[in-house]
Amino acid sequence: MYVDTAFQEGIINYDNKSLLKLELYSTLGEQISLNCKVKWLRVHEMVPAGLITRMGVEIIDPPANFISLFEKL
Repeated sequence: MYVDTAFQEGIINYDNKSLLKLELYSTLGEQISLNCKVKWLRVHEMVPAGLITRMGVEIIDPPANFISLFEKL
C-alpha cells in the first residue's frame, strides 16, 4: 500500500523493514488498525505542517474489516 504522511520534523525515524501500525477510518467511521512493514521510504518535502514522507508498506495479516472493504468493490 502507498502512504503519504505528514510528521513534525524529527518525529519519524523509519527505514526499510521497520514495523509500524496504521490507524485508518472507513467511510462509515469504523476504525481499522493495520500492522505494516515499511518496504520503501522517501522524504519528499518540508511544508508548514511538517515533513511529508512517502512510503510503501506491506500489510501484515490484514484484519477482516479491512479485507471486506475490497470484497464490496
